[in-house]
Order: sequence, then C-alpha cells, then structure tokens
Amino acid sequence: MRIAIGLNSFATLHPPRGALRRGLIAGSAWGIAMGALLTALGAWDCGVVCIADAALTTATAITAGICTIGPLAAFGARPA
Repeated sequence: MRIAIGLNSFATLHPPRGALRRGLIAGSAWGIAMGALLTALGAWDCGVVCIADAALTTATAITAGICTIGPLAAFGARPA
C-alpha cells in the first residue's frame, strides 16, 4: 500500500511551466555564443574562416549547450 501511495504522488510531479522553452533558449544561446567564439579563434589562428568547420563547431556547441546549460536554466533555483 505504501508503495502505491509513493508512486501516485511521484506521478503528479511535473516540470514548471515554460521550463522546456527556457532550457532550449538558454542552451541555444550559449551554444551560439561558444560557436562564434570558437570560430573566431579558428579564424584568428588560420587567417580565414572555414565554413564547414564553423558550421560543425556551432552545431556541436548548440547541442552541448542544450544538454548541459539547458537543464540548469530550466530547473535552476529561483531567488526568493
């Protein structure tokens, strides 16, 4: 019986409203900023911007941002 009560209360938990959108926006913004920074560093080093490298770096940074920074922004504690 106790297990059933615990599972019932666990099923009623849900993420805060707008958490998914907030996480996607924050993660994408971080990824775009990091992709631009890494592309600029590559251009500084080589003297030219390689479009394929810039696209791959930015896509990877956006994916990493959504996976790491997104949950922090979505479920982070708000100040009281």
